[in-house]
Amino acid sequence: MITPRFETAVRRIFSSYTVDLTPAVSDESLQHIRLTSTDGTTTFLLGRIDPKAMTAELRTLGHTLALSKARFGRELRLPPVEYMRFLENAQNLLAELGFRVTVVAYSKTAPAISGMLARAATMPYQAAAGAR
Repeated sequence: MITPRFETAVRRIFSSYTVDLTPAVSDESLQHIRLTSTDGTTTFLLGRIDPKAMTAELRTLGHTLALSKARFGRELRLPPVEYMRFLENAQNLLAELGFRVTVVAYSKTAPAISGMLARAATMPYQAAAGAR
């Protein structure tokens, strides 16, 4: 199972957040990589892992900040050095485990991103900020 190794590799990188994987229903189910504030009020997805296809997708800092601004009305406060260390540790571990890792950069023209931004922009700030 990937969860314990992944969480150990990225533990304590962020000073104000924790990173974990959503629980797997089975060994082949898709898992999302979550960033949760230490006070538990904010949860945001940083990527996903598909054990069945042996693929993983991670978001760049720019992509994460753009989506957080659309969702919460402001960018998350993520120190760039900590985020780069997270990306490096996550990529290295996933590659070591045999996953094909893709790092996704933000693109205003990508249809999936445009749709997410449009939906996120309609969410009230207070509701979105407390959403999990």
